[in-house]
Amino acid sequence: VLPEIAAQRGTLEQKLSEAIGLQVRIGGISASWPGLHPRLAIEELQLHDREGRPALTFDRVTAEIGWSSLLHLELRLHLLEILAPQLDMRRDTAGTLFIAGLPVQEGPDGGFADWLLEQRRIVVRDARVVWHDEQRAAPPLELRQLNFELRNFGRHHGFGLTAEPPAGSAARLDLRGNLTGRNLADLAAWQGELFAQLEQIDLSAWAPWIDLPLEMTSGKGDLRLWLNF
Repeated sequence: VLPEIAAQRGTLEQKLSEAIGLQVRIGGISASWPGLHPRLAIEELQLHDREGRPALTFDRVTAEIGWSSLLHLELRLHLLEILAPQLDMRRDTAGTLFIAGLPVQEGPDGGFADWLLEQRRIVVRDARVVWHDEQRAAPPLELRQLNFELRNFGRHHGFGLTAEPPAGSAARLDLRGNLTGRNLADLAAWQGELFAQLEQIDLSAWAPWIDLPLEMTSGKGDLRLWLNF
């Protein structure tokens, strides 16, 4: 299969579109088999919105195919690695959340998020994320050098995220979690623990994006939060 993988681009686009629930386009694809799992290198991977417009583009994505694909008779990835993506997130004045121009739907269909929870390992390196909050009329909030890893094993999910907030607001953001659950449409059935840490945080600098319990003009410290639910 692998020597002729370029000829299977259309089939792979179709399978990914069916799995994710969004139209997928692939600019180029190559393959290798360096270890236990066959590896695909995908250039110019595009996800399109419901109207067929490009909503999210990744310059390069590496995917290792999991042998569990044979068991489930659908595409399952042992590893999905995305290098240096740029992502815009927005909340409009009505409170609707958009990720890369795609509205986040409320309802029983988890769609793309549920598909991610079925993959063995997701890695994002050196990302840039910009948050636009039109409801608060706040300036853009940019996170740089964002690194994220998600590991899934059945109903168990573990993740870690680190990022650099805007200068002067905090030195470093660190989020981690160990969760148990299967369906995002049934969040009441989930349980787990979460940890968050912000180093050298200046709460007054975060006032445009969050509601503070009291008025602050200056002051720095470290913030650590643990949550079991």
